[in-house]
Amino acid sequence: MNSIFMDDDDGYFMSMAVFSAFIDRGIRTSPAFYVLGHTGSRARDLVERTSAYLPMAVRIERAILELDGPKPQSGKTLEEAVCVPFGAWFVQHCYDQNRSPSDAACRHRLANSIVEHFAKGQTPAHAWAVVRAAKCVEPSITLPEVVVKESINWEWTHGMPTFSGTRPPAEHPQYPRAAWLAQGELLHVRDYWSWVDYRLHAAHVMAQYEELATMSNVFVDLLQASQVQVDGREVTDMIRRMDLIGQECIDILPSSTAFTAGLFSALPYMQGVFAALDINFEMATWIARPVADFISEHVRSADPDNEPIMSGAIADCGASFPIVLTLRQLWRAEWQGAGVWVLEDGTALRCSSTRGGSPSVVQELLAMIR
Repeated sequence: MNSIFMDDDDGYFMSMAVFSAFIDRGIRTSPAFYVLGHTGSRARDLVERTSAYLPMAVRIERAILELDGPKPQSGKTLEEAVCVPFGAWFVQHCYDQNRSPSDAACRHRLANSIVEHFAKGQTPAHAWAVVRAAKCVEPSITLPEVVVKESINWEWTHGMPTFSGTRPPAEHPQYPRAAWLAQGELLHVRDYWSWVDYRLHAAHVMAQYEELATMSNVFVDLLQASQVQVDGREVTDMIRRMDLIGQECIDILPSSTAFTAGLFSALPYMQGVFAALDINFEMATWIARPVADFISEHVRSADPDNEPIMSGAIADCGASFPIVLTLRQLWRAEWQGAGVWVLEDGTALRCSSTRGGSPSVVQELLAMIR
């Protein structure tokens, strides 16, 4: 028996038993079950195959129930909305394909059904919290494309004040009722002040993206540089430790940052950052998971005083001289503008590159979630 069960309470086993009973109901109420042959051994076989996914379902449910947010709006229990349809789908697949669904298909279908059940009717921030909770306990599940495409870092709005509970009588100066009525009520917004909250929180995330996209950072410049000059002389045969540079680029992100489509759209160079640390990096695998989890798995250690983060050669008076820059030298670099950084010893470092992110990208993101 898996050790995860040995230290858990009876509630865990009870949840699995209830889920199993409702999946069994879905199997038995499907017309395909009777076509396949409704013998007792056949029913037990189907239930045993579906029971392999019960621990995952319970872990996801518990992680979501620990969230502090609105409750599901579907009007059905999780067992009715998720377990019964899953059982019916499983047996129908067996009938249609003459074989059981793949393990991945079962995991993704069940996990996403649970996420959809809890996220339905919620504000984007609460829906995103549901997605993150599921992804953090079951990192391997694949999320629907629409969830990935529209994801932004709603976790950055944690702790922001909300108007929905107090419902002040006056209009918000930035988001008047006329604008709300003109665009029509969104599915995840029940009233005007909920809409105001949504717009304020979204604007906060977009402002964070804008700030990060325009922030001066020597490591970001070095990462994107197609040409580097030292005291006006071009560095040739340049070698960069992209993994160490990438770690420093990640350090500019807020501590609560999760992987989102919005993050990569506003900071396109980040795709290369994570690929430098993990050559097999795939956004679909990491979407909604904390960036801190990635770093904990792929962190690189280095001697900041002696290990080169960039090396090469510069020409002077017809001769070639080696150049080496360490982490500590770059940590102490001061921004001078126009791609120029001055190191502690007075050396001028110029990175010629296209800075990542722009207000136009951020505006596109804002339009996407309106």
